[in-house]
Amino acid sequence: MRTLKVIVLFLLFSNYLVKAQSTLSRNISLNIDHQQLGSVLAIIEEKGGFKFSYNSNILPVDSLVSIHENNLNIAETLDKLLSHRFEYRQSGNFVIIRYAPLELVLLVNESVGNPELYTISGQVVDKRTNKPIEDASIYEKNLLVSEITDGNGYFSMRLKNITQPISLTVSKENYKSTITHFLAEVNITNKKEDMGERFISGNLDDVEKTWLGNALVTAQQKSSRLTSVGLFPKPHFSFH
Repeated sequence: MRTLKVIVLFLLFSNYLVKAQSTLSRNISLNIDHQQLGSVLAIIEEKGGFKFSYNSNILPVDSLVSIHENNLNIAETLDKLLSHRFEYRQSGNFVIIRYAPLELVLLVNESVGNPELYTISGQVVDKRTNKPIEDASIYEKNLLVSEITDGNGYFSMRLKNITQPISLTVSKENYKSTITHFLAEVNITNKKEDMGERFISGNLDDVEKTWLGNALVTAQQKSSRLTSVGLFPKPHFSFH
């Protein structure tokens, strides 16, 4: 019997970082002095070939901004203009700007089980103060399972009938959302009953740098790291 074991590792990142093949990764150049933010956003829309959506009561569109950048991607350009106090999500041909000046961290205490029943427990804390965050939402988008953190930031989630890597999205008002991917150790054998999975942690970017990792991490898996707008309560937006 031949058994091939391939370890594909774990990725944790701030959901506002957007990878290749997305609108936010497109490079643009701007040479602007003392123009209203709303006008600058309109220029970025034209250069990027998309539309922004945002709450006009929160975004300071009348403030004057200056920016001089060459070949900077749109996400980084927005960070400079908005002082890293917002996050951005792509939905179709729209980029949604959401107020999120704070950052959170998901701390995994336990991650055990098998594809039939898997349990993940942990705590959500403020990245700067390390204080627990109450009522943060933890959501598994593929299995449609969600939990809310308690008064001490703790949660426990039971996942059943797992057929693909687990993706936990953590969100909280005024915090940048975070997605944690748990990818599996895959056992490939010539006997169906010998196949199994378990979940481990590591850095997916390092795996992708190897020829084997690049072959294993499909385009679908890479694109799954883009945060889905549909995971969060729909805010009231003004379309520019």
